[in-house]
Amino acid sequence: MRVAIRIEPNTNGSGSNFGLRIEGDLVGDAVAVLHEQLQGPDSTAGMTLDLSGVRFADRRGARLLHEAARSGYQLSGASPYIELLIERQAGADLLDALPRLKRVDPDR
Repeated sequence: MRVAIRIEPNTNGSGSNFGLRIEGDLVGDAVAVLHEQLQGPDSTAGMTLDLSGVRFADRRGARLLHEAARSGYQLSGASPYIELLIERQAGADLLDALPRLKRVDPDR
């Protein structure tokens, strides 16, 4: 299994962990790897996810980042492109939550 991302602890000056730095493409198996990391014992809501090294995210990757933000993780350093992918995922989630409207045939 080839993973397209690198996840490293991001530490402050005293050496304590305050977040994760993520680099690469958040696609395929990499999404599962990050999800597992966010579920781990050292990961807590409120942590910062440094996305400055993320080049691309597929739909699952963007959804994971969106859900992380909704769960209290702080997203920082994302490129405008990655921000757009996350925002689009938020819109897609909103649309998925709306009831489906049936198309009405005006000739009926």
